[in-house]
Parts: sequence; C-alpha cells; structure tokens
Amino acid sequence: MIVKTFRAPSFKEAMANAKAELGPDAMLLHQSRKKEGGLFGIGAKEIFEVIVAVEEVPQQRPVKATGRRGRVRKQNTGTIQSQHEIPADHTASQPPVSDGGLDEVVIPSVISPRTAASQYQTAGTQQSVDEAQNRANQYDAGHGQSMHTFSDILSSLERIKEASEGNTLGEASLEGDRGASPNGENTIRAPRIIKPMEHTATEPIVEKTLPDLSALNATKTNNNENVDNTNSVVTKNVAANKEAADDSAAKVKAAEDAKTLAEKNAELIKKEEQLTEAKAQAEKQAEVDQEKIQSLQNELDEMKEALVRMSSDTNKPEEITLQQAMLDCDVEDKIVEDMVRKLTGAEILVSKESDKAHKILEKYLKRTVRVATGITLFSDKPKIVALIGPTGVGKTTTLAKIAAKFVLDNAVSAAVITADTYRIAAKEQLQTYANIMGLPLEVVISSEALQQAIKKHSDKKLILIDTAGRSQFNEFQVKELCDLLTVDFEIEKHLVLSATTKNRDAEEILKRFSVCAPDRIIFTKTDETSSLGILLNLLYKRKIALSYLTTGQRVPDDIIPASFGKLAEMLLR
Repeated sequence: MIVKTFRAPSFKEAMANAKAELGPDAMLLHQSRKKEGGLFGIGAKEIFEVIVAVEEVPQQRPVKATGRRGRVRKQNTGTIQSQHEIPADHTASQPPVSDGGLDEVVIPSVISPRTAASQYQTAGTQQSVDEAQNRANQYDAGHGQSMHTFSDILSSLERIKEASEGNTLGEASLEGDRGASPNGENTIRAPRIIKPMEHTATEPIVEKTLPDLSALNATKTNNNENVDNTNSVVTKNVAANKEAADDSAAKVKAAEDAKTLAEKNAELIKKEEQLTEAKAQAEKQAEVDQEKIQSLQNELDEMKEALVRMSSDTNKPEEITLQQAMLDCDVEDKIVEDMVRKLTGAEILVSKESDKAHKILEKYLKRTVRVATGITLFSDKPKIVALIGPTGVGKTTTLAKIAAKFVLDNAVSAAVITADTYRIAAKEQLQTYANIMGLPLEVVISSEALQQAIKKHSDKKLILIDTAGRSQFNEFQVKELCDLLTVDFEIEKHLVLSATTKNRDAEEILKRFSVCAPDRIIFTKTDETSSLGILLNLLYKRKIALSYLTTGQRVPDDIIPASFGKLAEMLLR
C-alpha cells in the first residue's frame, strides 16, 4: 500500500493532486488544516493537508488458461469484454446468448485478494474460486501480506451482495456448469473478464501465507495512534499559532493605543500653546487699547486747556493754529487733511508761534518728505554734480554759492564746467566767480567735450556743471540736455526751482524734467515769497529729495543745506 501526504491551499485542490498522482482509487486517511508563514501568525496562509493511500497493484504478464471450464460462449454482441470494458448498461436484463462457440477466458497470472474475490463473484464456479485463491497467494508472496485475506474479502462481498437488491450481474452460458433456467438449459453466471496485467520476468511468483487478522488490527491500531498523534501535534500547533497571533494583535493594539495617546497629548499641548498665545495677544491688545485710551484722554485734556486759554485771552488778538498756518501758506488741502488724521486734536490746534508747533510740524515732515542735506562727497573719486532747470531760477548763482561753500569753507579741490552758451555773458559771469575762488573753468558744447573735461579734472574732489536754462514746454531742448548728461551715469542731477513758482507750474516743470531723472531738488528765492507751501506740495510723498534752500543773492552766504527743522521753520514764518 502506498501512503502519501499532499498539501494545497484548498481541500479540493489537495485531493485533486492526490488522485492525479495515485489514481482515482486513492483513499483519504486523514485531513487537517493549518496556517504557515507570517510573523507571529499574522499574514499566515491557510494550508490543507490530506493523507491518502492506494493499494500497490503491479502490472503482471497475462497467463492464458485453457480448458472446458475456462471457455464461455460468445454473446450476440461479440466476445465478452474485460471488466473495465463492460458497458455501464450491461445488466441481468441482457443475458448472454449462446451460439455454441467457445472463447478463452483470460485471467491474470497474479492478482490481489480483492481482485480474486471480485473474479469469483463474477464467475461463480469452484474452479474460479480455486484459481482466484491461488493467484491471491502468489500476489501475497511477491508483495508482502495484503491488508485483507481472500476469505475475509470474499465474506464481505457476499454480505454486500445479500444486502443489495437489483444489482446482480448478467448470466452467461457455460458448458459443464449446470443450473436451473426458465428454458431448462444449464446456465452459469458469466464472469466479468478482467483485463490482464503484465507480469515482468524479474518478479518471482512465490507462495506466501495470508496475514492473520491480529496483524491487520495491530497495523490499524498503529495507524490510528499515528493519526491521533498527528491530530494532537496539529492541535498544539494551531493553539500555539493562535496564541502567537493573539500576542501579536495585543502588541499591535498596544502600539496603536500608545500612538493615539501621543497624538492626543500633542494636540492637548498645541491647544495649551494656542490658549497661552491668545492670552498674550489679549493682554497686548489690552495694553494697546489702554495706550489709545490714555492718548485720547491726553488729547482731550490739551483741547480743554486750549479752550480755557482761548476763553481767558478774549482781549488778545486771535492766535493762528498749526492747521490754519498750513492753509495760509498755500499747502494743498489734501496734505492738511492728512495732517489732521495723523496728528492729535491738540497738536493740530496748537499755536503756530509756540515751540511745540515747530516740533509737531518737524515730526510730520519726517514722515512725509525726503531731505538729502546738501552734497556728499566720495572718498576715492570725484563727485560730479549738474544743475538743471528752467530759465531764470538762479542756477549759475546757486552753483557759485555751492562751489564757494566747499572751496572757501572746506578747502575742497574743485573744477567748474559750463555748457550754457545760449545766455549772453553767462560764461563771463561764471568766469568771474571762478577767478575769485581760483577754480579752473571749462566750456563745452557737446557730450564728447563734456566727457573730455570730466576726464581732465578726474583728480578733483568736486566737479560742478552749469547748464543752460530750458523751457519745460520745449521738448527738443529738454531732450538735448538729457543727452548731454548721459556721458557719465554717476552725474548727480539737481533740479533748481524758484520758490516763487506757482504750484501748477512747479508740477509741470517737475513732470517735464523727469525724463532727465533728477536726483535732488533745490528751492531758490525763498526770501522773495511769504507763501512757501510749494515746498511741501512738491515734496509730499515723492522720491526726490530736497538738497538746498537759498535765501538771497549773496555769495556764498545765502544758501543752506536742507533739513527738516529748517523746512518747518520756513513753513511757519
């Protein structure tokens, strides 16, 4: 008997593999299901294991048996077929018809006890029994003891035959065998001929006694014990795998719980931080609100003081407030409104004659305009400055004042270049100033000549360039001026404007000369007007910075570098 174990993902597949290898007669002895692989039972795959057995029936050579009892008559359908070739519908209702002929009955030379008993059942003659017994003994002698004796198997088949109804085999006519039949002829059961099996020449035919039932029972008991042991091992393995899986699941759950706890803790900490931050912001906002409240309270107190002072001085001339002073000097309304928004009520209503008014205005100017505080020299190269602007604003006189400040007061080496060849006596006027200060003077009429003059005096600390006045409405002249100054990108251009210019004209001049990209602005003739609002109007929220203010015609006295304090003083005078 061959016993093998087969494993597959399913029971059906395991049995299919067993029958494919051992044949359709494979018998199931034991089945089990287990899990393999994975980590602590996690991810393990389910495996079905079956233990099957099949009787080992060797292929024997066929042996022909001849004799009177070994021949049967042909059926009307031809010779009797072997057991494996008999059709399924061949029953007792289709008895064989004797035609008087005899064919040989082919019986395997060596057959198993079960096959011998089956042959006896199909033949039903004593000779068949004797021959089947002989073949069974030869089989046992060549292949070891059978699991069942011939007699034991024969008895079992007899009991099955008696218990079954309607499953009798067909009858066949056989010479010499007698039996009662409806037509009075002697009949016997036609044997189901078994296809002969080949018998190799090397296999000896040896007689061997059949095993007794005690040995069979002992083997069966041993097999049962092995099965029980296997079941016990499988049960233990299943329990161990389940325990490992439970432990792994517990560890995973503990890790997940720990992670969840950590996340909740982090969220709690974050909320605490947010609460702390909110409290800090609330406290800070409260401080800001308190400061605003205090500022409003101070402003109210100052307004009360101003009202009391004004009511007590009814006999004195009316004071001019800072707000009114700005309106009187022609500061644009939008700028005054901006001052009212940015200054407190007490500040905007302060008297323009008080020192407080000057400080308040200076503080406001620092927030709205730019101041350059004159000309700043370089340490390693000459500072080149060109004065541009419309006619009659005092460019030449202003250049002489600047040169005198640097040369006479600070002993700075300087040179003067003029490109004003249009105005009569312009060169002579500047030559006079240059001779007084001992400065070299160069006259140029083109950009190439200007470039050569700058290169010639590159050893000087300051180079001042005077240009001809150009009307803001003459675009050709303005462009010619711009082209002249493109010879050196480091030339610092100062736009010169008269403080007596009307606001509208000053805006137009600044717009037209913007093609030359002026860097600074100089206001001249501030002594010739009492309304200096143009200074603030033109500088308000622009990038161009105020560099100088001139206050008269005296050279070099009547020029001052710009500052927030001086600008506030001029606006309040």
